[in-house]
Amino acid sequence: MERKKEKMGIRQVWGKNFKEELRMVHSALYKYNFLSVDTEFPGCLRRTPRLAGDDVRYADMKYNVDNTRLLQLGLTLSDDGNRGAFMSWEFNFAFDLGKESYNEDSVRFLKKNGIDFDKLRSDGINWDEFRQEFAALLPWHRNLTWVTFHGSYDLAYLLKLVTNNKPLPPALPDFTRDLPAILGGRIIDLKRSAQFFHQLKNGELGLEELGRLLQVERPAGGGAHNAGSDSLLTALVFHRMRCRRFPIVHGCLYGLSAPLATPPGRANLSAATHSTPTPTTTTVMPLPAPAVCHR
Repeated sequence: MERKKEKMGIRQVWGKNFKEELRMVHSALYKYNFLSVDTEFPGCLRRTPRLAGDDVRYADMKYNVDNTRLLQLGLTLSDDGNRGAFMSWEFNFAFDLGKESYNEDSVRFLKKNGIDFDKLRSDGINWDEFRQEFAALLPWHRNLTWVTFHGSYDLAYLLKLVTNNKPLPPALPDFTRDLPAILGGRIIDLKRSAQFFHQLKNGELGLEELGRLLQVERPAGGGAHNAGSDSLLTALVFHRMRCRRFPIVHGCLYGLSAPLATPPGRANLSAATHSTPTPTTTTVMPLPAPAVCHR
């Protein structure tokens, strides 16, 4: 599996090479300003009812993220004009089932989808070392567009990662303020964007199905529920949506009605393109189609 991923352009990163690969990410971010993100984590310790409100959803997410560690972080970089330019990484973190908290059903599911927990335990990246390196890298790149699919948990883990492993903010308004301020740039959730289009099943679909509807196939050799492959598919779907000229919603996450605050440095852009977000408004990003679109 790992060799196949390398062939399709997903760089496999473990404890022995993560510093070298992060330097490569740092260099590439000066050229590629769209950063598609996916994470794999060991399931939810606390389940959230489907019809729960924002406060309950956030409280459950906070509990789950605060009490578990990431397994994988997938990053795919792409540029604003060339649909064929992608760089992808899959960072694999040290995780010991004998010491860490996890959901047993989720771990069984992840094993079936190719996550090697024995290799994570023996060869995975030290979380604290990675956190320090990644947190030092991020302030150099404040003009990013973060692209996710159903991304609240992905971004919550990123926030935990870059804030010295601190617990998530105590309440949802603090989270919606801190997340864009710390990550910088714009934040997009493609599942939230899909909610506005009947032909995209109003967002009631997974990433794989959204790709099929847009005639985007997962690159050969990659598998669902592996963070590198999912981040790459997210990037491909995002650029296809732009080619098809679907309006892209930013500043909102699927499942949370509260909008994200406008990050520092974006206030002028926000004032020029839309009204100040409120809990009942949606922000549409005026992204042009890429210069090169492939069928």
